[in-house]
Amino acid sequence: MIKDMHAIIRELREYEPRPDHFVLGGNNATKPRVLFLGERHTAIGGQVATLAYLDRIAARGDMVLLEGADRRESADLNCSLLLVFRIFRNWQWQKLGRPYDPDEAANYAESQGYPELLSITRESYGFNGLSLPYLRCAFWDDGDALKQPITYESLKTRNKSMKMAMDFWLPRSNRLVVMGGSDHLPMGEWISAQRSNRSRLPRDLHGYYRLVKEQRARPIFRRTLILSEATGSTKPIYNFLERNRIPYAQFIHRRMFTEP
Repeated sequence: MIKDMHAIIRELREYEPRPDHFVLGGNNATKPRVLFLGERHTAIGGQVATLAYLDRIAARGDMVLLEGADRRESADLNCSLLLVFRIFRNWQWQKLGRPYDPDEAANYAESQGYPELLSITRESYGFNGLSLPYLRCAFWDDGDALKQPITYESLKTRNKSMKMAMDFWLPRSNRLVVMGGSDHLPMGEWISAQRSNRSRLPRDLHGYYRLVKEQRARPIFRRTLILSEATGSTKPIYNFLERNRIPYAQFIHRRMFTEP
């Protein structure tokens, strides 16, 4: 474990992210109050590259909101260590070659004693010269919805929880960084839907959500679009940002689309 954790931290020091490494979206890429960083949980290289980018731009007062725990829970690790440990845990699960399942991945980590090992070895991980220690971490998720099967309604509940977490933390932080699976980002959801429907969707999100709403109102056999569980579930996030005129940007590293 110590070796792999140090390997991730070493990659953070050595990787040089560039803007052209990312697919970009949002209404303000230069000075966002909310920065979304999307990921695929098995794309380990993309996660490391994204965290390296976050390290380069991190500033005092920035707050990171993470998925996977209820927004009312507090993070029990310092933020920089938690961010690296999340990648480590996903990496160990990826090595098993199994489809990603958040509950099984967490249970596997527990069975291997990784949280206890982290507690014992935490002083051995140095972040000197990195900006990650400037960050604070909290969660955006809904604990009850996390226990439910993945459906349109459970994803929408989780994304409403993200909206509430952003509303709470925005006045309490310099800038919000929201990290999660790419389908929890309006742009990430749109990209997934665009691929499923062979580029037949409106490019503006307002028109996209309007079309999805109309399609969901139809019986399945009368729909002309392929709708996944995630399709349309990020609308509460988009509405919150637009109605409050919040400058935001969405970044998804290109390796998230090419790694297994």
